[in-house]
Amino acid sequence: MDTRRIDLCFPVAKVSELAARERRSAAAQPLPSFGKWWGRKPHSLIRAILLGCLPHEGDRDSILNQWTVALESEKLAKADLSAKPLGRVLDPFVGGGSVPWTCASLGVDFLASDLQPQSVFLTNASLQLGALPEDDRQCLHVFLTSAYEEVQRCLHADGFTHDSGGRLMDMTLYHGRLRGVDCISSRRIDHRSQLSIIDGTLCTSNDTHVGGTVKNGRVLVDDELIRFEELRGDGLHLWDSEQVVGDPEEWQEIPWAIRVHQEGKRVWVVPTQDDMLRDQALTELVARSLEGWFDSGLIPESPIPPGVETDRLSRERGWTHWHHLFAPRQLLQLVRFQEVIRSRARTREERLVGALALGRMLNWNSRLCMWNRHLAKTEQTFANLALNPLSDFGVRSWPSLKSAVVRKIPGHGGRSGEASIADARSPGAAFDLCITDPPYDDAVHYDELSSFFAVWQRELLPAAISGHPLESGDFATGLGDAFQNLRARMRAGGRIVLMFAQNASSSWTDLAHAIDAAGLFVRAVWPVDLETRPGLKRGRFGTLAVVVVLSSDEGPGAPDDPRAMAQAAGMDGDHDPDRRTANLRACAGACALRRSALRGGDPSMHLQSILDELAV
Repeated sequence: MDTRRIDLCFPVAKVSELAARERRSAAAQPLPSFGKWWGRKPHSLIRAILLGCLPHEGDRDSILNQWTVALESEKLAKADLSAKPLGRVLDPFVGGGSVPWTCASLGVDFLASDLQPQSVFLTNASLQLGALPEDDRQCLHVFLTSAYEEVQRCLHADGFTHDSGGRLMDMTLYHGRLRGVDCISSRRIDHRSQLSIIDGTLCTSNDTHVGGTVKNGRVLVDDELIRFEELRGDGLHLWDSEQVVGDPEEWQEIPWAIRVHQEGKRVWVVPTQDDMLRDQALTELVARSLEGWFDSGLIPESPIPPGVETDRLSRERGWTHWHHLFAPRQLLQLVRFQEVIRSRARTREERLVGALALGRMLNWNSRLCMWNRHLAKTEQTFANLALNPLSDFGVRSWPSLKSAVVRKIPGHGGRSGEASIADARSPGAAFDLCITDPPYDDAVHYDELSSFFAVWQRELLPAAISGHPLESGDFATGLGDAFQNLRARMRAGGRIVLMFAQNASSSWTDLAHAIDAAGLFVRAVWPVDLETRPGLKRGRFGTLAVVVVLSSDEGPGAPDDPRAMAQAAGMDGDHDPDRRTANLRACAGACALRRSALRGGDPSMHLQSILDELAV
């Protein structure tokens, strides 16, 4: 009988350790250098799964020892996978491209696809650029550096790069004013130095929320906290496509702090009246130029489509088009950068790295970039999996964007490959092993979030095909259809390995029904902790990804003890009750899958029994 390592054992502690190490190292995470995607799984986890799908030969302890040694060394892992090839590996929900990148680096044959054009674009860009020789990748880095410097000269010629004192600007902080009421969480700039701006003067303050008027989603008005919805009244007027700022009678954005370069340091200054006038002149320049930028394709004149995430943009700010999510200074930077890339790029690779740099600029410099007072920096637009309008935010000037624009291009050391646009529910090529991170019901609306980038990069995106994403309809039925298709395409003795990171009971029962409908058998479930706990925020979110091993036939597999799973995942030492509860719920969902396979019956009943057993 065909049995794989991963059916009977898994180096849970070692993979958790390596995943935590990977999370702490930018060099160990090459894919964010190409662009933003949500929920990429660590390469160490995927490498462990690939090694785990080798035949189970020998006793458990010796297998785990060999496995652990190979996990520490990419060279050894590559040798093991070369000696006993796995055949063709498929990822039908490729997302950010972690599976094909890891396969390419280890010399494993792969297929990859997704229904999201933005996902396929990012995956193909990483695979193609990552396969280039180091000298070619270095030349592209030099190209981006020279483009960055040329944009700096263009922006300087526009006349808005310096403050009233002639100092090069680095950052501007804005706060909102909603119908005459200031909206700001705190007038402190930096918690470490306690630096604040109070009554137009730089000072220090012991009060973390000094001068703040926004707290827990409410605004302080006449010493009373009221909801934003009440202050908006009947709602804000919807912006016209030609607008770049809000109606002064409704929503304004007020610059309240500027960071400048002075004598080799970055210092904060209070905006002067001249700075306010410069900001207004910049807004007028952008407003005058907008129509021409639309015509030349430098700014997408694209309306924001309705959706769960996108509806809040019009409801809370009146924004109707994607360019409304960018302040005037940000729009000018985006335009000047594209103009330089258009004039300088001579090869497809140069145009491609320019488009990727544009995507990084979008993510790190929009009206949705929160000012982090703990670290004195702006967060990325997608600091979480949502589009969140802010009451106060930071706008980077060009010098502060260099790290986003100019990135070294990592290599994977393997052959180039290409992902395709395809629906996982549609027929396709045969495969031997499927490793994938499937959608999680409606937890993340990838189609809506990816539109934020796609409207700017659409000339390089593959053409979309018909088909609704799984998260937009009946999730269990859609996922069941996908699994049935995958089962039909899987060669004899193959495996489907899922990386499922959910703690909601409904997602686990939906997954169980989809697996059962496809006639697949759950061989094993292995919860792995993918985060470094000390840096996590408290909350309801868990840190486990559960490796679910499926086959088309029954066979030996791992036991279904939820307490043993929790112990192996290291939860005994977790003192955060909220996180521990979320992780235990993930273990319970995983265990319910296995019990359903072994004993039959309703998965939801097994899940409830396990939750009761764990007292969650």
